[in-house]
Amino acid sequence: MHYGGNNYQHNTPEELRRNTRNSDLHTVVKIVFIGIKMAPKEKELSEDLKKNVFNLHQNGLGYKLISRRMHISVNTVAKVIQQYKVSGQLSNEHRTGRPSILTVCDIHYIQRCVMDDKRRTASSLAQEVPSVCGKCVSPQTIRRSLNQFGVHGRIPRRKPPLTTKSFFFCR
Repeated sequence: MHYGGNNYQHNTPEELRRNTRNSDLHTVVKIVFIGIKMAPKEKELSEDLKKNVFNLHQNGLGYKLISRRMHISVNTVAKVIQQYKVSGQLSNEHRTGRPSILTVCDIHYIQRCVMDDKRRTASSLAQEVPSVCGKCVSPQTIRRSLNQFGVHGRIPRRKPPLTTKSFFFCR
């Protein structure tokens, strides 16, 4: 089979399956889909791109034509236009991020436990917190919450055992 140049034929997927072995099928599928040029998936669209999509929509173009011109999916075009209809603006809204599991009272409880016994580990606190606060928390979450308040985990320095020689030097 020849895939390059003007000899490339648009076949249906059934014809491709019939004419190729299993090992060639992956290459054929790659070649068939290379022709579609869509933008890579991003986290958010830029405001300029959203304005261009909306302007094309106001000029009377349909979703499919806009998606082909802008190289984005039809669903993305629909969501941009729907966002404008609902909120009246195209700008990206500021979000605060994921809500925290622990409340301020929970963090203060953990802080009090650590101040009472400085040798407590985060994993022992993680086992105790669900019974008091009713929330399953990982030891890493406890470490992060304590770090925000300036309490950091430390390993105590190893002290050599006292011997008769060390008594001699202490005098």
